[in-house]
Amino acid sequence: MASVLKVDNIKSTAGNQSISISEDGIPSLNVPMFSVGHSSNFSLTSAVTTLVPWNQTVIDTHEWYNSATGAYSPAIPGYYQFNTWMLAQASASMGRILLRFYKNDIQYTSVDVQPGAATQGGASLSVIDYMNGADSMSVYAYVNGTSPLLVGGTFSGFSGFLVRAA
Repeated sequence: MASVLKVDNIKSTAGNQSISISEDGIPSLNVPMFSVGHSSNFSLTSAVTTLVPWNQTVIDTHEWYNSATGAYSPAIPGYYQFNTWMLAQASASMGRILLRFYKNDIQYTSVDVQPGAATQGGASLSVIDYMNGADSMSVYAYVNGTSPLLVGGTFSGFSGFLVRAA
C-alpha cells in the first residue's frame, strides 16, 4: 500500500520557507533570480568601455541588483547563470561591439562582434560561474561607432539566476 504525504510548505531547519506546493501540486522554489533592462535608449561614448547601469528592474526576487553600481551581488553562495544581450545603434557605421562581464570589478569574459558598415548590431553573452556570497557581476559595453546608443526596451538587458547552491 502506498503512503501519501500531504504538505503545502516545506521549510528549512532555520524555519525559512524553501518550497511551497500549490493546490495543483506544482512546487514553487524560492530561487534567486533577476532581470534588468533599460527603459529607453542609453548613450554610449564611442570607443570607451562603459559600465551599463540598468535602470529598469523587471524582477529581482532577493533585491540583490544595485542600480547605482550596476552590479548583481548574490548573498547565497553557489553557481549562477548570467546572461546579457545588447542591441547597439549608430548614426553611421559601427566597427565593433564588445559586451563584457566584470566580476568584482575585473573583466571576466567578453564577446566581440564586428558589424562592419552596418548602423545596428547586436551581441549576447552567457556564463555560469561560482559566486561566493560576496562576489558581484556587472556588464560593460564598448561600441566603436558614430554617436552609439544602447537600444532600450527588451532589446538590451542583464539577467541571472541561481543554478545550484554551494
